[in-house]
Amino acid sequence: MATLYVRNLPDDLYAKLQELAASEHRSINAQVITLLEQALNTETQQTEDERRKNVPKLLEEIRLRRESR
Repeated sequence: MATLYVRNLPDDLYAKLQELAASEHRSINAQVITLLEQALNTETQQTEDERRKNVPKLLEEIRLRRESR
């Protein structure tokens, strides 16, 4: 497994992280991993949702190109 070091983490951000970890009964390390996973999953999900929204538009463009030939 990889190791990640974070430098110059603001004290107030670290304090919030400590509080959140304690409220979730996790270590700070486990909390950071959880937050990163959630953030990356959210980003991936949004991308998939955007792709799904574009499918009808892409299909219409394909149809129009075929008709113009």
